[in-house]
Amino acid sequence: MKRTIQIFIKDVDGVFQRIDLFKDETISITDKIQDVRDIAKVFTEFTQGFTVPSSKTNNKLFKHFYNADISNGFDARSLSDARIEINNINFKSGLISLDGVDMKNNKPSGYRLTFYGKTVDLKDIIGDDDLSTLSFDDTLTKSYTPAEVETLLTTNPATAGNDIIAPLITHTQRLFYNSSTSAHINDSGNLYYHTGSSHDHGVRWDNIKYAIRVSKIIDAIKSKYSTTNGYAKSVIFSEEFFSSTNDQFHNLFMWMHREKGSIIKEEDVFSVNVSNFSATTGSTDYVSVISTNTNIISFTRRVSVIDLTTAMSGSPVYDVIVTHSTLGVISEVLNISGPKTNLNLPLSSFPSDGNIRVEIRSKSAILFTTFTLGFSDIEGPTEQDVAVSSPGINLIATLTFVPKDEIPNMKIMDFLTGLFKMFNLTAFVETQIGVLDISDVIYVDTLDEFYKNKVSLGSPYSIDEYVVSGQHTVDSALPYKEVSFSYEDTDTLLAKKHREIDPTSLGDAWGEERYNHIQQSINTNFSGDVYDVEAPFGHMKFERLIDGNNGSNTVIQWGYSADDDFDEATGNYGAYIGKPLLFYPVYTSVSSNPISFVDSIVINTDNPGELDDFADHKPINGSINMPSNSISFDASVSTKNINFKNENNEYNIDASGSFSNPSGFVNTLFNQYYDTYITQVFTKSNRIIKLKAFLPLRILLNYTLADKFIYKGRKHQINSITTNLNTGESEIELLNIVIE
Repeated sequence: MKRTIQIFIKDVDGVFQRIDLFKDETISITDKIQDVRDIAKVFTEFTQGFTVPSSKTNNKLFKHFYNADISNGFDARSLSDARIEINNINFKSGLISLDGVDMKNNKPSGYRLTFYGKTVDLKDIIGDDDLSTLSFDDTLTKSYTPAEVETLLTTNPATAGNDIIAPLITHTQRLFYNSSTSAHINDSGNLYYHTGSSHDHGVRWDNIKYAIRVSKIIDAIKSKYSTTNGYAKSVIFSEEFFSSTNDQFHNLFMWMHREKGSIIKEEDVFSVNVSNFSATTGSTDYVSVISTNTNIISFTRRVSVIDLTTAMSGSPVYDVIVTHSTLGVISEVLNISGPKTNLNLPLSSFPSDGNIRVEIRSKSAILFTTFTLGFSDIEGPTEQDVAVSSPGINLIATLTFVPKDEIPNMKIMDFLTGLFKMFNLTAFVETQIGVLDISDVIYVDTLDEFYKNKVSLGSPYSIDEYVVSGQHTVDSALPYKEVSFSYEDTDTLLAKKHREIDPTSLGDAWGEERYNHIQQSINTNFSGDVYDVEAPFGHMKFERLIDGNNGSNTVIQWGYSADDDFDEATGNYGAYIGKPLLFYPVYTSVSSNPISFVDSIVINTDNPGELDDFADHKPINGSINMPSNSISFDASVSTKNINFKNENNEYNIDASGSFSNPSGFVNTLFNQYYDTYITQVFTKSNRIIKLKAFLPLRILLNYTLADKFIYKGRKHQINSITTNLNTGESEIELLNIVIE
């Protein structure tokens, strides 16, 4: 049957125009979605470059691209929608790039084009945009205060809408647990709760940062790159994998750790209006308190002197600003250091009546145990004095935690690529016809599910009769001797020490799986190179705390974002910033080991990363969010985890240091998402069969890469197909199926 090729390109008006083709131009399209030689990449259809004539039709479509002086010319920087038809039947929809123009005797002779599958459009749309360019729902913006940190630390992520949490991961402070009375060290990270002001220790509220559900990042990506936001293309992911019913994805969170240390920076200034005033001494004829529940002081006589008396722990630096209801700021004293007695607040005006407010500003959190203002009218007939006092002011370092500002530095494409590598996802664009419209949806699912669910109605296809006789070869399917699956960053303290402290690691990084001849129990070394599948995320080893007093297990697991640089003066390790961290929060009761939560602190103003004193602590004895690499601490509930290797679960260590269930969490990323494909590749009997065939249109126009081809009585998986559209000849690579 004679075949004719038609290629259509969408013009600037959104209309598909058929282009002219050379009669003898060869156009070949390669189709593959997963190549045994490059398993970490998702592929798309593409052609080798081809040339079309500079005909009148093509010159009009490409707007004489060779002439740079033409205004509003064809924009070759962007890909254009296109489709290929065979005998007027749709074969492939995709994108065309204009690569250049060939010139002969200063005249155009042809336009060089390349056709791509639509999945490549994702890179074209997103480009190098960072995660910080995303906009998140307003409900995900939270205040950053001790009360809010406590709320989110104790918020159950399993409840709908709880997409921002606070996990027990510290960025600087080292936590431990010791119930001994000798371990009641103030200002330490001892989580054991003791009553009384002499036992102010525990986890500092400002050492905890928030985390966001990963699915909300996916939602923000879809929202940003939608047609309603002015983009030429919309990004619509299917929900086969990105689903709320897929717990291995839906339960995953990203720790919002953008910079080393606290989000409270040296340049941040916090303020509070002094409230709950009451008169304490002297006449109240001209100074009267409106209410003890407001921050307003009302007076009816002339005021010519205001002095300040304060008391607090340490010597923080602060400003005091006095504002009159009609005169504005009447006194502003800056850089007051530490407690003061009768400090004069110079007045720019001498009000005779009205209301005033008093504001405190500082870069530090401060607890004022005394804050008293003395008022005098020394210019009147007789000097009168009165004092008003507030029963303690807590200047809290209050910030707003905005996800886009605190999300780790990472390109959106790197984030998506990382998820694809972790879960061995594959993607392609498929057209879905809805009730009102037709849309291109990026199908995303695991490779195993793709092969299971995306076969065509005709699969498997018998192809023996179409194969060119004597035109096939059989090669080894094993292009490498080993495949390594790992995370790019395993340099936090415990993960870095993993190779030294865990004899079962065999020198591998934390969570790393190596698939080679050892796993195959074969003495002979394989030939080839090592292939690395490396997810661009951090992978932390967490720690279940043991009571240092009696060696018993606590119910507490925590994470420490620190390096191995130990500071003897503070007892902490150096703060660490690495790749973005993904983890599962496990909501666990601490009623048997209540933790001490420091919800009010005094910060050293010379070094905001250090404390002058702990001001207050409280017990938390309900449930909190503990970080984990597994969905559950209990293998009978879930064995799913984000290690590539079946590691000893950190929480399942017993008091002797042994692991109570060393191999129980078997559903690793490798076992779930790579094992079938990789095991088949390494199987001794596996082969790549290369052949040539003239596939009929009923196969060529309908097959999917999930289909199976039957050749010589055996079922095969498609590795790739390259088809010459002019001749109909296809070069096919098949993998014989040995595991199904």
